[in-house]
Amino acid sequence: MKFSFFHLMPYPHLPADFDEKYATPSLTFPNKHFDPKLGNQLYQRYLDELEYADQLGFDGIAVNEHHQSAYGLMPSPNIMAAALARRTERAKIMVLGNAIGIRGNPLRVAEEIAMLDHLSNGRVVSGPTARRWWAARAPSRPGCASSTRNSAASASSSGCLRSARARTNRSPGARSCSPPR
Repeated sequence: MKFSFFHLMPYPHLPADFDEKYATPSLTFPNKHFDPKLGNQLYQRYLDELEYADQLGFDGIAVNEHHQSAYGLMPSPNIMAAALARRTERAKIMVLGNAIGIRGNPLRVAEEIAMLDHLSNGRVVSGPTARRWWAARAPSRPGCASSTRNSAASASSSGCLRSARARTNRSPGARSCSPPR
């Protein structure tokens, strides 16, 4: 059995009237409530906690992607993984999701993960996010139906991710796996 320490990195400094004014800490909660000084302190604290989990002997330390949400201050788990690669020694660094559907180019995500794996001396474990709203609502695109209908994880099995390198020198009319702009 293996144990992993997962951190959402929440923003706990919600206004006193939060429950009356806001239905959710996601998407519709205005960022005017974010204090940059408190945010910096939280990032430092959360990285310290993940580093401590490594020191305690957890097999993995996990980060994931959330956008515009008070319950997760991590729009780019790869940035946190890079910091952890330098701050930890033993635990696997688990990147639980890169939202490939909003990244523009799956090859870029693959290159970042490969770079993180080198920085961490082979400790990165990564996988794309499961089905999300942008994948469920995006129209089917030729050659990339799996990435828009089933899940971002299916994008790699459909060949979307594998064929990204071949498309870097594509003709002007060729399609990519990124959502339409």
